[in-house]
Amino acid sequence: MINIKSIALSVALAAFFTLIYCLLIQTQRLDEAKKEVSELGLTLAAEQKDKAELEEKNRKISETDDRLTKELVSAKNEIERIRADVGDGKRRLLVSAKCPKASKPSATGLDDATTARLTDSAQRDYFTLRERAEQSRLMIIGLQEYIRDTCL
Repeated sequence: MINIKSIALSVALAAFFTLIYCLLIQTQRLDEAKKEVSELGLTLAAEQKDKAELEEKNRKISETDDRLTKELVSAKNEIERIRADVGDGKRRLLVSAKCPKASKPSATGLDDATTARLTDSAQRDYFTLRERAEQSRLMIIGLQEYIRDTCL
């Protein structure tokens, strides 16, 4: 006959082994969760590093853009000062000049000409070309710095 003690012992052993089995499963799950957390931590650290590098690149690009924009404004202001000086006669340009005839004949025997000066279109073209050359120079510098700082 089966003894109550042996039944109780069998039930207790079954419960004990079931408990041990459940603990082993939970330990495995806990180890897997720890591994996932570790991998996610590494991924997060890598993404934070990438984000910091991207922010640094964007900061450098912004600084370069601000600096070159200021240089361009300064160059345009200088061109405008030169344009005003040429217009006021403080400076002279000596390209594509013409010597228009004087309205009164000269008594000194010299040719009937006034001081050589730029034609109006040549003067406008000169300042336009100068402005565009400076703008192009600064754009090239900006692109070179962008490539050097961002792409390489």
